[in-house]
Amino acid sequence: MQKVFSIIILCFITVGAIAQNDKAIFKEYAPNYFMQMIMKDNSVVEETNTTKQVDKRFFMDQSGMKLPNKISFYKKNSIWHTPTLSQGRAGTCWCFSTMSFYESEVKRLTGKEVKISELYTVYWEYVEKARRFVQERGNSHFSEGSEGNAVARMFKKYGTVPNSVYSGLLDGKKYHDHSAMVNEMTTYLKSLKKTGECNE
Repeated sequence: MQKVFSIIILCFITVGAIAQNDKAIFKEYAPNYFMQMIMKDNSVVEETNTTKQVDKRFFMDQSGMKLPNKISFYKKNSIWHTPTLSQGRAGTCWCFSTMSFYESEVKRLTGKEVKISELYTVYWEYVEKARRFVQERGNSHFSEGSEGNAVARMFKKYGTVPNSVYSGLLDGKKYHDHSAMVNEMTTYLKSLKKTGECNE
């Protein structure tokens, strides 16, 4: 028995001594031959043999119609407005369009040209919709969209700020994309509904 025990200890010491010489490092992964050649060949062949669906869209056939097709055919509008601004990939058209109207009204009534932050209002609308979801124990709709009258409601409750102070764009982005954020918020709110932990 003592011999067996001694052999086991000797094995541990030998393995430990050998392991002391092992090294490991982190380095950037580069695709190997299997990935670059075999898998690529397989995907190229599959792509070639796959029938692609043609993207068809409905368009009005305007051939034969005499329609104005140059900007110079139109009278230039003398009504002031802010430049067209993209809402990016976010369901915030309700705020962008309404805010444009308010900015035009500020110009008409005061003569001042302002650029109001859409995303400050959108932020508080998200907060209020989440609050309502919790208050109603999940029996309330939560999504990106809303309506133009939400802008006035958020103005009354939280005020507003210039776009220069709160653009809502981070990390040098030029366009809004709320998909990941809304997915995270929706998942969290649904978990509250499931567990019943709706504590405002």
